[in-house]
Amino acid sequence: MKKIFALFTLFIMLLTFIPYSVFALEKENNMVYASRSNQDSIYQLTQKESFDYFKALENDGLKIVKESITTVYTVDMLEYAKTGTLNITPMVKGKKQYFTDINGGNVYIAKLITSDNEYGGNIMFYVESDVAYNIRFTPSMALDKHSQSENKTMYMSSCSYVDHASRIQNIMNESKPVSVYDVKYVVIDDVADCFYVDINAKQVIIPVGYQNVDSSSEIDVVLTETTLKRMAKDNLDRYNELITDQEAWEKEHPGEMFDFTGYGSSAPMVSGCSRVDNIIDIFNYIEKNMNVSISNGIIDNTSPKNANTDNELIDKFNVTEVLWTGALCVIALLTVGAVLYMVKRHKSKAK
Repeated sequence: MKKIFALFTLFIMLLTFIPYSVFALEKENNMVYASRSNQDSIYQLTQKESFDYFKALENDGLKIVKESITTVYTVDMLEYAKTGTLNITPMVKGKKQYFTDINGGNVYIAKLITSDNEYGGNIMFYVESDVAYNIRFTPSMALDKHSQSENKTMYMSSCSYVDHASRIQNIMNESKPVSVYDVKYVVIDDVADCFYVDINAKQVIIPVGYQNVDSSSEIDVVLTETTLKRMAKDNLDRYNELITDQEAWEKEHPGEMFDFTGYGSSAPMVSGCSRVDNIIDIFNYIEKNMNVSISNGIIDNTSPKNANTDNELIDKFNVTEVLWTGALCVIALLTVGAVLYMVKRHKSKAK
């Protein structure tokens, strides 16, 4: 009986381990947007009065485009200055135990539209304990009461990647739009909101950019490693100066609290865009232009790393899953056969 129990235990372990291995393989890479299932649940939280910016959006006649809900990443510029390694991590707000996204972060940004379906701005927020909290709202020109010729204010462009897909395709000199699986939305403090593009061994950082920039502003800026390292070094130098000042002040004022007001920062990157679209039916655009299959209206948040061979690699993953399933069935049959044989043998000896 002990042998039978051991065999059944082994069978159960294999049953739980194999599907998990396949799942982990398939969940390795995320697209720029939150998964469709996450978008559904997150969107519902923004439609409740518990969302502290719900009334403000309602008063301005603005609606969140659910399919534009995007996972936000960030870069620690001080760490980058010290290590020289660009570490892109999910952005975090609130208490760690309340993370809701599979990527480990809980901060999102979404595109807004007006009642006329014009681009209305962006809303960044975080989710904690099933409640959405505003981080920042950036309006568009559509909300301004003055004409464009009279208005000198710059407005942040749409945060939705597909609105920038054509211009990023041109910047990257690609034959087709860069896949949503090769892009991350990255907020680089004191620099800009950016799209981090990683494709065909090329990594570039392209600022989201602004509307209504003046004639002196650069268009379609690409942040080079040299520029980013210079900004990071400037920030680190100012931080070190602050620490030196703090140490000197604390020697002169023992036991008193140092009044920290910040160490300054680099001037934010200002750039214009050669083209920004206003795509509302986002997943339909992705399916038609990026060779991504959507089944039953649902698109998952995962894909193989190489966007140019998405379908081929997805097929390989499916084949792998089938092979694992087949192996599991064989193991199950062998296990059952072994158990039956041992039971039969045990009965024979008992006679």
